[in-house]
Amino acid sequence: MDLLLTHGYFLREDPKELAIMKPYVPLGILYLSSYLRGKGFDVEIYDTTFGAREELLRIFQTGPPAVVGIYGNLMTRRNVLDLAAAARGAGWTVVLGGPEPSSYAREYLEAGAHVVVEGEGEVTMEELLRALRAGGREALEKVDGITFLLADGSLARTRPRALIPDLDALPWPDRESVDIEHYVQVWREHHGMGSVSVITARGCPYHCRWCSHATYGNTHRPVEHPHRGHTGRDAMLSSLDRLGKRVSENPGRNGAGRHRRPDPRVDPAVQRTRNPNGHVPHVGLRRGRAFRH
Repeated sequence: MDLLLTHGYFLREDPKELAIMKPYVPLGILYLSSYLRGKGFDVEIYDTTFGAREELLRIFQTGPPAVVGIYGNLMTRRNVLDLAAAARGAGWTVVLGGPEPSSYAREYLEAGAHVVVEGEGEVTMEELLRALRAGGREALEKVDGITFLLADGSLARTRPRALIPDLDALPWPDRESVDIEHYVQVWREHHGMGSVSVITARGCPYHCRWCSHATYGNTHRPVEHPHRGHTGRDAMLSSLDRLGKRVSENPGRNGAGRHRRPDPRVDPAVQRTRNPNGHVPHVGLRRGRAFRH
């Protein structure tokens, strides 16, 4: 294994969410996984949402140690700090990402992280994993978009990572590596319908002072999907809208709407939210802010 990806949210430790029960998969690390696997890296995911802190700590202890990438936000700060310290103590190389570590890099590095990734993580993690294999400060300094501590305790920050110009070049998120059916089933049991999250853009058109822009900057980049049969954002949203409408004819067939086969233009996970009678009761589109996952 080259990389273990995880995050700091444990549903069982969140009494408010246990009462609401509307969990969503951590799409950020799923995009990282699919991208890095496509580049030949051996990536595993431990999804803490339905996992247990004790189990993840046991993974750190039993090893063998490799690189662990942990996503962190404001809500999971304490857990991420604890996990980073535990992983480093067990001999793992700890890489942190997300808006919270990016905003307080020194604090997270001094707490146990080896490297903090700032900005979008796909290309940075690809280069960083190769640099960690090579070893040495010089290799790290060639990787854009990271922060690390030098031997004298001073902070080293490389050049900012350029944003990915073509989001459609990214593969679908690696939902196969998490128990997506568990998420959908929880929604069905508590709300009578399945629900999955889909990214339609990165960044935000607004510049609210209270919201973190550490990951995507002050940008708003819609996903267009021209190579998946769409001619633009409106076409993609229209396709997702069709998935949200009741299918009255031939309810047992594959796909949704008028498609007789799964629509390659739409994230395959959307298909799985259908009820047994053959319709998608709800497709939710939300502009993701950097502090949410």
